[in-house]
Amino acid sequence: TDSEVVLVALNRWGIDRALAKFNGMWAFAWFHERDRKLYLARDRAGVKPLNYTLINGELLFSSEIKALLEMAEEKFSLNYQVVGEYLYQSLIESTSDTFFNEVKKIPPAHYGVMDLSCDQAKLKLKRYWSPPVAMNEAVNLELLIEEVRELFIDSVRLRLRSDVPVGVLLSGGVDSSA
Repeated sequence: TDSEVVLVALNRWGIDRALAKFNGMWAFAWFHERDRKLYLARDRAGVKPLNYTLINGELLFSSEIKALLEMAEEKFSLNYQVVGEYLYQSLIESTSDTFFNEVKKIPPAHYGVMDLSCDQAKLKLKRYWSPPVAMNEAVNLELLIEEVRELFIDSVRLRLRSDVPVGVLLSGGVDSSA
C-alpha cells in the first residue's frame, strides 16, 4: 500500500530525501523512534490539510480543525485577520494561520519536526521544496506546450494506477485542469 511505501522510503532515505521523491497529494505524521523525533509533513501544493496546536506542552494535530476543537480542553479565540481576509477577499491558505489564533497549518512543501527528547514542546518548520525559478531566456513555445502535455498525461497516468476498477467522471477536475 501507499503507507508501506512511505514508511520504507522514510526509514531508508530519511525525511529530506524521501520527501524529495514523493509525488502527489498527502499529509502524514511519522514518529522516528531511534531519533525520538516526530515529523508532520504536507504535500508540495498543500492539497491535503495538516493542522496543529500546542497546548499546555502537548502537540495536537489533525487534518480537520474540528478534531482539534474536540481534543482540546479549552476554547480557541478567533483570528479576526484571517476571518476578515476570507470574508472580504475569499482568501484562504494564504498563510499558515487559521480561523483560530491557537491553530496553525503546516505550510505546503514543509514539514514540522518535534524533538521528543527535549523537555520543551516545540515544532520547528522546515521547507523541503520550492517551485523552480523561471529564467529570463528565449523559450520555444512548441517545446513548452509539449512538456506541459507530457506532464499532464504522466499526472493522469499516475493517478489511474489502481488494484480495483477505475471510474472516470467529467467535472472531476481533469477537464478544467487541462
